[in-house]
Amino acid sequence: MNPIEGTPLGDRKHLSMDEILKTIAVYRIIFKDKVIKIGAGRGGILKDFMGMAFMSAANGMLVGGYLTVKGRTAEEDFAFIENIKKMWS
Repeated sequence: MNPIEGTPLGDRKHLSMDEILKTIAVYRIIFKDKVIKIGAGRGGILKDFMGMAFMSAANGMLVGGYLTVKGRTAEEDFAFIENIKKMWS
């Protein structure tokens, strides 16, 4: 969840990296055959550790802008994907 000021949940604090990774892992156990995407907030909270979201069982991500907040460029995301593919091949 990415709290945005002025919205009903805007006063919530950001989840920690540990909370995010654990949540992804729990959702993978519950939804074994579904796509679990990471999106808004991943660049700001996970930063250089975004790959850990995929190690925690995410298997998709929103690329480029994230609907409610500005994200990384599509080029940055595609370079990230290529790096992950190299690590896991």
